[in-house]
Amino acid sequence: MLALKSSWSPITYLTRLTHEELNPYHRALGRIILIFLSLHASFYLNFFIRKSFLAKRIRDPDVILGLLAITTFLTLGTTALAWVRQKNYFLFFLIHVTASVLILPILYFHVSHLRTYIIESVIIYLILIAQRNTS
Repeated sequence: MLALKSSWSPITYLTRLTHEELNPYHRALGRIILIFLSLHASFYLNFFIRKSFLAKRIRDPDVILGLLAITTFLTLGTTALAWVRQKNYFLFFLIHVTASVLILPILYFHVSHLRTYIIESVIIYLILIAQRNTS
């Protein structure tokens, strides 16, 4: 998602679409990802409750980080709603940028099988920052 919005994005380079033309895709993908992540969190919480594991699992680092991650994503998604963005763009932008960076270590430590994707995301993010600073 980070690479989709930047003017220096490899996706912009490959598609020749501008930031403004990619924005609807960024929003749609954000909504789809938020729906899937909400389902993921809901299904796990439902499983823990039904199996009476919640009292034990709620103290485990992977569950704590998962709840922190879904809270971060829901906050990001809520502030990205058009009426919130229009009312306070600075708040939207600040939360969007901050959450996009903070979510990476949260997900990295949430579960081990995400680590390869998180490292790839960090590398892309650092390349975009480097390109931005050299332009």
